[in-house]
Parts: sequence; C-alpha cells; structure tokens
Amino acid sequence: MIDFRSDTVTKPSKAMRDVMYSAPVGDDVYGDDPSVNQLEAYASERFSFEAALYCSSGTQANLLALMAHCERGDEYICGQNAHNYKFEGGGAAVFTGSDIDANSIKIAKQIAQFNGLKITLKHQKNASSIFENIINQKDLFHLTLCNPPFHASAEEANKGSQRKWKNLGKSPKNTLNFGGQNNELWCEGGEAQFISNMIAQSEQFAEQVIWFTSLVSKKETLKVLENKLSTLPIAEYKIIDMAQGQKVSRFIAWSYFDKATREQIFEELV
Repeated sequence: MIDFRSDTVTKPSKAMRDVMYSAPVGDDVYGDDPSVNQLEAYASERFSFEAALYCSSGTQANLLALMAHCERGDEYICGQNAHNYKFEGGGAAVFTGSDIDANSIKIAKQIAQFNGLKITLKHQKNASSIFENIINQKDLFHLTLCNPPFHASAEEANKGSQRKWKNLGKSPKNTLNFGGQNNELWCEGGEAQFISNMIAQSEQFAEQVIWFTSLVSKKETLKVLENKLSTLPIAEYKIIDMAQGQKVSRFIAWSYFDKATREQIFEELV
C-alpha cells in the first residue's frame, strides 16, 4: 500500500530522486522551466483543461483556488476540520479597517484599490462603538490595532502643537504641526477615556480576538488602563515600550485567553 496523505509522509524513491536531480530546469517566472512546462501541459491534456498551473504545495493550491472565487473578506463555506480552515497559516485571513468618518473610508478604499491591496474597510456609523458592527458573529481576529485620539479637546490639541513649535525653535503658528481630522486627534476624555471604553467593549468580543492592542501616547494613562483591566476577566496584559530617536511611546495589549489556550489556537490556525 502507498500512503499519499502528504509529501512529508510519502518518501520519494531513489529513481524519483535521480529524475529530480537530473531534471532540466529554468526560470518558471519567464516560462523557461521545461520540466514545469511539460508537467503543466501533461496535466491540462490529462484532465481536458485549456491550461494547468504547477503549485509547489497544497497550501498554495488551496489559497489560489479561494482567491480565484473570492475577494479578501468574502466568506466561504467549508467543513470545520477543512485543511484550508485549520492548518494553512490563515491564508484566507484579511485586514479589516474601520473609521467613523465616511469620507475617510472612501479615501482609504481608493488608496487600497490604487495599490492593489485587498483590505476590508467598514464605516462605523455609531461613534460610541468600537468593535460592534465591525466584528461579525463568526469572525476570529488574531489582534486588533488602534492609534487613538490622545487629546481631550481641540484646545488641548492646539496647545500641544504650540509647545512642539516652541521646542523646535520655531515661531508658534495657529495651524497644527501634524495632520489629521478632529476625530483622529481628540475626543472627550482624551486617550485615557477612549482606550478605557475600548477595554470595556472588548469583553463582548473576548472569544473572537486573541489580542486587543492600542498605542498609548501618555505614560500617565497606563495607570488608568491597568485599573480598568483589573475589573475584567483578563488572562494577561502587556505594556511594550517603543522608541525612535527622542520619541518615546508604548502600546498596551490584553487577552482573555491564557498562554496555553493562545498557543493551542495558533497551532490550529497554522
């Protein structure tokens, strides 16, 4: 009996290795590999198709099949133990972006389309919600990312800008020295309130996100966030420092899964 379960179970014979060793090869990108060309021609004739494409692995073949029928973010139906669902590195996974500003979503879609990026973009119509209407019932996200508004008011944002101009040795200006829309730069309560709201809302999606994360601009915000996390059934949280030149920042990450469960989930996905 010959076991054809996978290329790691089925061992090539000496004759097969000899053929591989002496096979004529070339650049397949330019169609110059005679062995690949011969194999594709044989396969297409054998199965009565116009053409065939050689794939170096089953994972690659499955992903190509999905992408031929679906766009990034589309749903497909398969068995709960299907290989392309449980074991292929999340090849069908996607990035999902959201914003409360409809024009920002429109521009982001244009940028993604221009650069050929398959990113799902969703307009969050409820400004007080962060995950609701964005994470669907059957979604599973490896992580969420957030760069929150860090000022508590437009006045505070303007004062911060004036301080930066002064530190740069420049004359203060009435315009902000960084880009962004109002909803990106400030919100009531500043970043402490925004991320606290995010932490509170994350509990509803505890089983659908492995890691929730957010940038934290102000160090003094961390104590507020740690207190908020202590009120929820968080399994683990981390604070990761970052620095570039004189700019020092950090991000906070929290998970409702313990380490063993996270590793098990990742193992099933990979």
